[in-house]
Amino acid sequence: MSAASGPFGRREIALLAAVVLLWGIFAAAIPPLRSAEVILDQSRFWIEAGLLAVGMLPAILIGGIDLSCASILALSGVTIVRLHAEAGFPIGWAAASGLAIGAATGALNGALMVFARIPDLVVTLATMAIYRGLAQVVSQNRVHSNLPESFLYLGEGLLPGGVPVQWAVLVAGWLAIFVLLHGTRFGRRTYALGSSPAAARFALVPAESVRIAAYAVSGLASACAAVIHTARSNTARSDDALGLELDAITCLVLGGASISGGRGSAAGVLLSVLALGLLRSGLTLARVPSLYQRCATGAILIVLAAVNERLAGRRSP
Repeated sequence: MSAASGPFGRREIALLAAVVLLWGIFAAAIPPLRSAEVILDQSRFWIEAGLLAVGMLPAILIGGIDLSCASILALSGVTIVRLHAEAGFPIGWAAASGLAIGAATGALNGALMVFARIPDLVVTLATMAIYRGLAQVVSQNRVHSNLPESFLYLGEGLLPGGVPVQWAVLVAGWLAIFVLLHGTRFGRRTYALGSSPAAARFALVPAESVRIAAYAVSGLASACAAVIHTARSNTARSDDALGLELDAITCLVLGGASISGGRGSAAGVLLSVLALGLLRSGLTLARVPSLYQRCATGAILIVLAAVNERLAGRRSP
């Protein structure tokens, strides 16, 4: 989806219908999913992947990808916990430091692509390992808990109606990306760069700064996910969120984002988070082993990528 086609179209309507249909199927087959309380409780586990997906959208729109997002989550999380538990930082300052590290590592990804002229896939594949290793160095295999109640509220608290506080964070992040992509010059440049790099150059779009900013946004969103994950689990480990980048990419592709760039919307990503979250929760409550759930997620990603590219080919002149 381009900026010109608007933030909500046929793909988003179809996704909304799919979410309702999926819930109906699971509710009929799995009685616990008929309860709003159970669904809301299960939804706590969707938020981190949702934040990674929402934050990665600008990078996907310019034709890139961020495989390091889950590693940034782990690095930011262990940094927050170590700064608070051992360096004595107030939890607010520790969390702010974790967010800064997320944005900085994301920007570093973009800078390596721009100045070293290394492809996005290679850079983020390398930094996926590097940031995970740094997380292990920072954590020193120590496990800290007993974080302040005010911080744990972000991961355990409830809003009126029994809605987990994490949803407020995800919706706030989604709104920020929505406005950024559909209401700012950066958003227009992002769509232009992904749709036609050659035309973007003729239009004097600053491709280098857009790329660095897009990856900084992805890193910041990963750090926000680290805050939520750490508050939910009351600890942080260097192996947190292993494989979560697969869920994030699946949400993006399910939401209509093209891996070739130029198409995708924030609304589609949010709806895809609901769809994939319902699917994973249904499979979990049906006691399907997590290994098979991962296999199913990978298969879904392949099918969706093929369908998206086929549809893109039909729309091309």
